[in-house]
Amino acid sequence: MQTKSADAQRMIQLRRIIKKSQSQFAAMIGVSIHTIISVENGRNQLSENLARRIEIATGADLRRRHKDQLAAVGGGRFTKDTFEAWRARFSSDKKNAEARFNEVKFWIELLLKAAAKPGRGGNRDRLPTVYMALTDWLAETRKAFKLEREIDEILEDDEPHEIINVSYDFESLVRDKKEFESVARQMETTTQDLLKKYQQHTRGLKDKERVCLHTAYEMRRAWNPFEPGFVAAFDECKVRKLLPKPKFEFVKEIPPSLDPELKQALDYFSRKPRSKAKPV
Repeated sequence: MQTKSADAQRMIQLRRIIKKSQSQFAAMIGVSIHTIISVENGRNQLSENLARRIEIATGADLRRRHKDQLAAVGGGRFTKDTFEAWRARFSSDKKNAEARFNEVKFWIELLLKAAAKPGRGGNRDRLPTVYMALTDWLAETRKAFKLEREIDEILEDDEPHEIINVSYDFESLVRDKKEFESVARQMETTTQDLLKKYQQHTRGLKDKERVCLHTAYEMRRAWNPFEPGFVAAFDECKVRKLLPKPKFEFVKEIPPSLDPELKQALDYFSRKPRSKAKPV
């Protein structure tokens, strides 16, 4: 069994070879700096999980030695040149990222297909849990490696922008203070301004008529790998390409000018008699 001092010596030696501080090394392998410190000062041993992370990130195998020197994955002595050659395979560029994805996507698909097959006792209910395990891993990795900003930048640059149209029953909207304030902010106005415009449109309302707030703003896909089969979540675009400024208007109950196709469909089905279903 490895001693604590051996774990500490090997990790310190590795950091010196690759010229990384404790904080840089922690960020590199996706753990806290306290995890690195606890191994290097002898409080904790090197866990299998941490050793595996270090192996993937650097090409060094801290679980064994090579002639009293650090060992490289696959055999031989670990050196700065070994590290550079290992990192070249995982160079930080888009082309290499796509290549690594092409390597792993087969195994992800295989895992999901396997979960869809009946297990012992004919159990077919494993796919949802396996899927959620994968999305949990995505969330943990995003957080551990502090990738939130970079992911948002890629979504902003690569995902198509869309004009999102949303309608609100204004009276219901006002009752939800947070939602009301959020909508006003998205429309680049204030709740007071929306209330003022609403009051102008409610003058002379007939019985059973109501005023709806119809909005249109430019959005793009947001980080949301957790809802299979649902509409993707959207975020506001930092740079607008389709709609220079959000638009909104107050209208009375589905006016013909607002959505002519929907109005036409509603009129059609309200006039058309329903045919009786034939017995099978």
